[in-house]
Amino acid sequence: MVAGGDGTLHAALNGLRGSDTALGVLPLGHGNDLARALGVPLDVHAAAEFMLRAPARPMDLARVGEKAFGCVAGVGFDAETNRRANTWGPWPRGHARYFLAGVATLFRYRPLRVELVTDAGEFSGEVMWVAVANAPCYGGGVRIAPQAALDDGLLDVCVIERISPLALLRLYPRLRRGEHLSACCVRYFRCTRVKFREPAGVALYGDGEFLGRLPLEICIEPAAARVVRQPA
Repeated sequence: MVAGGDGTLHAALNGLRGSDTALGVLPLGHGNDLARALGVPLDVHAAAEFMLRAPARPMDLARVGEKAFGCVAGVGFDAETNRRANTWGPWPRGHARYFLAGVATLFRYRPLRVELVTDAGEFSGEVMWVAVANAPCYGGGVRIAPQAALDDGLLDVCVIERISPLALLRLYPRLRRGEHLSACCVRYFRCTRVKFREPAGVALYGDGEFLGRLPLEICIEPAAARVVRQPA
């Protein structure tokens, strides 16, 4: 059993990847998005009871080179927000941490021209950010990929195309609830492999951790880990 947040679980999943040892989670981090995806209660005492009765089941992982992530990786605005939030002390916690870091980033951010290729098609254009998801949530409960599942053998890619800062603020409540897929600035597709060609040198963050710089490729590894999670 591992006590911590998504960054701690990121390290644990990379260590347990490919083994038969099941990972149990006590959510003690800022975002706790993997715990949400697993159905683990965010109250520590309730989570401990959950660990005693819930089954261990397979979980997919997304791989970038030799690193894997469990939740969501992003390029662009969300990655810069993540980087900023990582520089802060222990407070604020939870969703407020990432929301405030996003507001601090918003009016200084410049959109990126991204080129990516997947086994479901290609995309090229100016974006606010691109999120590649194995789980529905990141940033303390933002449902960026509402159709994502931990055991479907697929990556969910959400592209937020270039919009103004004020338009992004208006879109935010829908992003939080996972109701943004019908917005005209959103592209959403599912695939097993994503290759970012451009822009070179831009950072990719996943599970709250720095994963590398573009160009790079992300692929899904079905059933690569075992975790204690809510029954199907």
